[in-house]
Amino acid sequence: MKIHYILIFSLLFFAENLAFSQTWEEYAKQEEANYNKFVKEQNDCLDKLRKEYDTYVKQQDKQFSDYLKQEWKNYAVFAGEKAPAKPKPVKVPEYIPPQKPRENWNKIPVKPSPVKIENKPDLPQLSLLPLRKPSTEIKESNASSFDFYGLPVYLEFDAFLQNIPANGNGKQSIATFWDKASATGYSATIDDMLSIKSKLNLNDYGYMMLVRKFSQYLYPSNSNTAELLTWFILVRSGYGARIAYQDNSILLLIPSPDQIYEVSYLALEGVKYYVLSPYDGKNMFTYAKDYSVSCKPFDFNITTPLTFSGKKMAKKVSFTYDEKSYEVQMEYDPDLVNFYKDYPLLELDIYFNAAVSQQAKESLAQSIKPLIAGMNEADAVNFLLNFVQTAFAYKTDPQQFGKEKFFFAEEVFFYPFCDCEDRSVLFSYLVRELIGLKVVGLEYPEHMATAIHFNSDQSGDYLMYKNEKYIVADPTYINAPFGLTMPQYKDVSPQILEINFGKVDLQEQETFWKTAETKSCFRGSNQQNFKELPQGGAIYTGYYTETTQLGTFPFGKKGSGNSCFIAKTNDKGEIVWAYPFVSEANSVGLAVENGKNNQILLAGTFTGKLTFAGKTIQANDQKGDVFIAEFNADGAPQWIQKTGLDSLPADISLVFSVTIAADGSSKVLKYSPATGELIAGGLYHLPGGECVFTGVTTAALATSGASKTITFASEAELSVPEMLKSESDNFIARQTEKSIAGLFAAVRLVKFMGVELSGKFAQQALDRYNPGFKRNCPAIYKNLGKISFLKNSKGIITIITDNGQDIMFDKVKITNKSAIAIAELAGGDYKIDIISGIKVGKMVVWYNLNFIKMIRKNGNLLFDYDTDHTQTTVNVKKDILN
Repeated sequence: MKIHYILIFSLLFFAENLAFSQTWEEYAKQEEANYNKFVKEQNDCLDKLRKEYDTYVKQQDKQFSDYLKQEWKNYAVFAGEKAPAKPKPVKVPEYIPPQKPRENWNKIPVKPSPVKIENKPDLPQLSLLPLRKPSTEIKESNASSFDFYGLPVYLEFDAFLQNIPANGNGKQSIATFWDKASATGYSATIDDMLSIKSKLNLNDYGYMMLVRKFSQYLYPSNSNTAELLTWFILVRSGYGARIAYQDNSILLLIPSPDQIYEVSYLALEGVKYYVLSPYDGKNMFTYAKDYSVSCKPFDFNITTPLTFSGKKMAKKVSFTYDEKSYEVQMEYDPDLVNFYKDYPLLELDIYFNAAVSQQAKESLAQSIKPLIAGMNEADAVNFLLNFVQTAFAYKTDPQQFGKEKFFFAEEVFFYPFCDCEDRSVLFSYLVRELIGLKVVGLEYPEHMATAIHFNSDQSGDYLMYKNEKYIVADPTYINAPFGLTMPQYKDVSPQILEINFGKVDLQEQETFWKTAETKSCFRGSNQQNFKELPQGGAIYTGYYTETTQLGTFPFGKKGSGNSCFIAKTNDKGEIVWAYPFVSEANSVGLAVENGKNNQILLAGTFTGKLTFAGKTIQANDQKGDVFIAEFNADGAPQWIQKTGLDSLPADISLVFSVTIAADGSSKVLKYSPATGELIAGGLYHLPGGECVFTGVTTAALATSGASKTITFASEAELSVPEMLKSESDNFIARQTEKSIAGLFAAVRLVKFMGVELSGKFAQQALDRYNPGFKRNCPAIYKNLGKISFLKNSKGIITIITDNGQDIMFDKVKITNKSAIAIAELAGGDYKIDIISGIKVGKMVVWYNLNFIKMIRKNGNLLFDYDTDHTQTTVNVKKDILN
């Protein structure tokens, strides 16, 4: 989806002439002096932090090295679990409508769903803060170049990293490798690899494959050393990977809660460590304790669309529905299909819940959504059902591959045949994505189908799940509409396979916020502001701007800024309890989470004093902080704790994690200098009862209300276009790509100036500096005049449109009262969080825009959109200005 985003997000940051007490020359000199002072102070502070952190990392390295030299244990290797035998019908029946309509429908009894084995209680699901020494320039560098699923990857690395071959394979040799690798300049390379991980949206397994490709490039003829380097990089990236040895082999072990079939494993304290190196022995030696906080298990779920080289292959499929012929063209990524070929065989829920590629997602939406746009939900489901039933040839896995193989959704378009599981995966995706209905899988002993929860009452074979009615829909029962079970399974009880309800959750959220905004209650972030509860209902958080009432719960107002709130709804969307936070200055709810005992956690940002259940916390003067609070399931306040981010430098991007005890009595704050990679952060509940909040300080505190804006008197006039020109020149002087320097200047002004901006003055600026724009882009020029920006004093920027009407810019739709927040990241990059109201797409296909990352040195804009965080990158110079 190529979108002219730059035209929207650069031209809207202009304003009318502003009044200042200085002359232009005095202002420019003052700004340059202030900037130079700021840079020096920031560099001095960063140098101090790096030295302190480097000392800490060296201490941890020494402790781990000493530990590796101790006695290792000999563990038994278990043979990999056999893939489940799932014989399917060799020939599927075709439905022939009876002459007399059926009147009686079966209620299907279901088997209890299998309980998925969870990780050991003390193994967290995230790395709290990976330990690696601060990045510095590599003294002697080499360059690697290798292919990663069609994408050329270039990585610079410390030459010494290529000259530490393992001497032997025992514990002493492994400890020596750790010491030598730790002495190299490895951090810059790992930072680059994590940036690639972010750019490609790689999941944990994809990142492991990237690291292994790099390691094999450095040691093409020494597999043992390549495995050691893979282990070293994964540990330094925060993962709980371990290394083992036996005879002449060095073996890589990865922990995962996911069931991987046909792969040998070790069972260590209740956790399966899968052996990802070639090995057929029965025993191996390894150690029992992870390096520091590097203990993140490997998650094989694909929650975001993977992006490789961007190749597209198209396939057309034809089918007939209701005596009318249709043709659907779908695009898929052939490199992603090759990646799937290397994927191990996993449990079916991984395939049902996997995100599809951007190519597949958008081509399917653009091809099919217009066809069902005028249909009711029943007709739309039958249309999709008939499409999957008849557009693809059927053949079982043993017939096609000689073994069991489960497909990800878009693989159905690549291979010539598919079976019932593959069809169910594709069909469930289409129903969730294009219609927005809940779907579950129905796993019979020898068959797979689905069932759908309709918003309207429908007839057919059905089952009850979580107090909701689901109608059977079988993508393999040829020409059968929903409601019909394949005859041979009519009296068989299936197991229910739960599928992610992301799109349905989004509809519920939009309904809640549409009502809440009429009560002056708004989202506070686009991360975790909603959480569906396992016991039913959901929780929301955000902020309110004036005395109001949400449901039957009054919200008082105190202070000059915003005030945080949290609310719980039941299954019907009704508010069952809500709690406002009394804030002296400003507070905004950022994230919610639920714990294993049904308790509810809330994270928010604040300045000044904040009162909760009779307890008052306070952020340090003129600084923002993040708080964590806990409620029980009934909404009774339990405890509140500030994280202590106000003790850190306010203007420096630091990666942080704060862990709070289960009873809120204590906290542990850890931090390190941030790298350029994008870290989403968030609120998590740990299996041991603690909670943790992670992120980057400048992003976490963007809406705290602590930012100081520049203020001026009103004696002399200063032209904002001239001001933008000066700031742009300053960015260019600081090695910012010229094509994006103006946008950085505009964002800096709107972030720090605290002024009210109008699109009409953007037109005046264009007339003055780019008179050809009005002629070349008349629609955009006209719509600019319909938008005003209002930046409040607390970090949230609201977009006001004329008469409250939606404004269209090419493939971007901006609604009245859309809200954004801006944060400066490490290296001077900017992140624009879209809190609400901005979508991307065209025709009937629209997605919420989540954020934009502006990359200073290369002029790229990374756009993240939709619930699955699809990403696309646009280069200002190459893709927009040319």
